[in-house]
Amino acid sequence: MRPILLALLALATHGGSALAQDAPEVPCSELHFRIAGEDLLSTCRAVERQSVDGRWREEVIVARGITGLFVVVRDTPITTHVRMARFSPREIAQKMDFQDIEDWSAEMRVGNYRAHSFTGSWGGEASRLRCLSFAQNSPATSGTRARVLGIYCTAPSNPLDEAIATELLEQIQVQ
Repeated sequence: MRPILLALLALATHGGSALAQDAPEVPCSELHFRIAGEDLLSTCRAVERQSVDGRWREEVIVARGITGLFVVVRDTPITTHVRMARFSPREIAQKMDFQDIEDWSAEMRVGNYRAHSFTGSWGGEASRLRCLSFAQNSPATSGTRARVLGIYCTAPSNPLDEAIATELLEQIQVQ
């Protein structure tokens, strides 16, 4: 069990910061979303980004619980011209630098989320993790709605079926 905890700790330490390396740490109460759960230890970051298409606010929560770890990003357009790029759950796992990915589940639809569970290793760690990658993308026709992307990882012996995915994704509360 210890190698799994070390892999989760490495993901918490480096995975979340890889999403918003230059974002300052902020009180979680300043974000426009939260992950519900009394047993979670959360670190939050936020930054405004800009491209030629407009501006958006990027918010990141890394939340560690007894059985697993969330890394969740919420991108909210600030200007109406922003078109948030669409990501599939598989692309999220690849962007988070998971290796040796196997056991992809069929796509799950949970509310507005698309999700897949998988088994993989992270950051050169030998330990395997069971993870759920998920995405709630903005509609293609409008860039005004926030995009929520993320991953939840736990021990490989813990199931991540549709019922568990529903429980986990319902913990993400967006304002």
